[in-house]
Amino acid sequence: MEITIRRIETESIEDKSIFETLFKEYLSGFSIELDLSVIARLFTLPYFHGFISFVDNKPAGFAVCFE
Repeated sequence: MEITIRRIETESIEDKSIFETLFKEYLSGFSIELDLSVIARLFTLPYFHGFISFVDNKPAGFAVCFE
């Protein structure tokens, strides 16, 4: 099993899509629907830092960090 972690590139459409998919999966355990405008806004914040983890090159998790 290979585990990698990389920083989210906020300008990357691929990273945004991966993040949205993982976030939707996370929220599926709650009675909350994801408003995609929240992610769009999050990616514009200058103090946002995010990370995506991969297991065997498949997205597996994420971290949302703020300065």
